[in-house]
Parts: sequence; C-alpha cells; structure tokens
Amino acid sequence: MRPITWIDDFVSGSATGEEFGFTFGGLGAILYYEIGRGNRLSAHRRGLCVAPRMAKWTGKHGKGPAMTVRWESTQVDGNTMRIYVGVPDRPGPHPGIVIAQHAGGVDAQIQDGVHRLHREGYVVAAPELFHRQAADVDPSKRTSLLLDREIIADANATLAHLKTLRVQVAPLGIVGFCMGGRVSYLMACVQPAFKAAAVFYGGNIMKALGDGPSPFERSGGIACPLIGFFGAQDGNPSPDDVKKIDAELTRLGKPHEFHTYLGAGHAFQNFIAPERYRERAARASWHEMLAFFTEHLKRGGE
Repeated sequence: MRPITWIDDFVSGSATGEEFGFTFGGLGAILYYEIGRGNRLSAHRRGLCVAPRMAKWTGKHGKGPAMTVRWESTQVDGNTMRIYVGVPDRPGPHPGIVIAQHAGGVDAQIQDGVHRLHREGYVVAAPELFHRQAADVDPSKRTSLLLDREIIADANATLAHLKTLRVQVAPLGIVGFCMGGRVSYLMACVQPAFKAAAVFYGGNIMKALGDGPSPFERSGGIACPLIGFFGAQDGNPSPDDVKKIDAELTRLGKPHEFHTYLGAGHAFQNFIAPERYRERAARASWHEMLAFFTEHLKRGGE
C-alpha cells in the first residue's frame, strides 16, 4: 500500500478509500466516502482540515462558524466511556443530538453521522456503548452482552457530558441505527430530556436486555415525537413488528410517523456494507430525519 502524501491524491481520485483511511485513520474513510462518491469537491471548497483525531470545518469557502469533531471521554459506573463529539465553535445555544451506535460500534458510519449532523448546526455526541467489554470479545456477541440498565446509564452519562461543554446545548434529540434504533426507542421511553427521537430499523424492541420491561413494554413513557425508518425486507424488525409497534403507539396516543422503504432490508443506511446499503432509501430517510429534527429541535415543534 503506497503512502498518501498530498490531499490532491484523494481529490483527484488517484487514492483509494482503503489507502486514504490507512493514512488518516477512520476519519479518512469517512472523507473518502463523503467526497469520493461522484462529489470530488476540493478540500478548500469543503473548508476541510484533516487530522487523525480531530477535524475542523470553517464553512463553505472558509466562511461561517468553525466546527470541530473530536473524541472525548467521561466516567460512567466507574468506567471510562469514549464519546465522539461534534461541537460548533459559537457559544450557542445549539440543539443537540445523541447518536446511538449500531452493532459495528462508533465506526465510519456513525462518525459520518456525527459529521453530517454537526454541519447542520447540532452539537452531536456518539457514545461507545461497548466500553464495559474486553477488547477481545467476539464482535458478533457484543450486542447480546448489553444490559438495558447499562445502556440507560451510558445515555444519561452522555447527556451529563454535554452539559460540561463550553456551549449551551438545548433542546435534545436522539437517533439510532440497528441496535441503536432500539436504544433510541428505549431512551424516548425513559428520558424526558429528549424532545424528539428517530429510530432506524431498531430490532428487538419487544425484547428486554436483562431485568425489567422491554422498550415496547415501556412505550407508555414516551414523551416526545418519534419517527421510524424501516426496510420492507427486514427480518428484525419485520414488517409485522413495525405494525405492532405502530398499533401500540397509536393506542397510547403517542405522536409518531413510520416510513417503510421497498427494496430495502436491514441497515440500508450502512454505506460500509455495500450489500445492505440502499442509496435511495438512505437519502430519502436522512432528509426526512433532518426535517423532523428541524421541526422539533430547531423550531420547537411549530
């Protein structure tokens, strides 16, 4: 693998995503995807500066407020939990969004979500929910080792961490993908600080992790509008699962809207899994989510 010395290799298309990611870390893979898929804009036009652990945007053509993404950490239940954070440099207040990871962790897809949302003017935080597990745990078993009480503690610790930032963060929303979609639903049930929640194909919503009720059984506690995005070919949640959740929320009088995409299965937003990624569903659902958060977080539900 050849080293990449100049960002022009990337902009011109002569660098592969693997090479760019190898040189600049996980952020490089994200930048390759963001700019490389038919959108090879110059780095200057994007206002982009690249670093292994931090990136900073200064707005289009160098204008507008600077925004920084970086790893931070906090303590929860005696453990150190890393959080991938995007923070506008202006004092705010700014609306905030917590991103709940998928089974792959806070990887390129989740980091990309942080970048995209903080460029929309949000303070964004994606906590690493596997922090209690040893590094050598089989990745396929990590999700099954989570407990709802620990997930709730981690999400609440993330909210507490947001309060320590130099900017004021309010109001707050949450979005999650795959297992994170379940986390988003769960936190909408138990944490009234969230004023909007988005669920991308959250599986096992009817199942409890550890003691206590399942997220589905906690649905009466939802105190914010909820939007859901699902694939018609998904098996978990299946279309029947989605209908059951929809019926329960309707029975409880909870404001919600669900969108189901034909030709899409599970993880249709996951661009690092080409066999699952569905561009039309991914684009359409992302724009619906942005409009939803604009309505409920930027405009106060008006």
